[in-house]
Amino acid sequence: AKGFEPIRIFEQNGRLHTLDNRRLLIFSQAGRDVPFVWATPEQVAEESWKFTATTEQAGGWFIRVR
Repeated sequence: AKGFEPIRIFEQNGRLHTLDNRRLLIFSQAGRDVPFVWATPEQVAEESWKFTATTEQAGGWFIRVR
């Protein structure tokens, strides 16, 4: 994945999460290994707005990509 920024991941409640869902999707659909780095606590705090899914969105498990 040369030329692409690595996705930023963090662990919460024993599960891995990413701050970069779109890039994760692209790498996954392309069947490529996903480069990653651990997100800093400051990055997670600054981008926590990304984790405000509604009940209807089932906590982000069901995402519609257009």
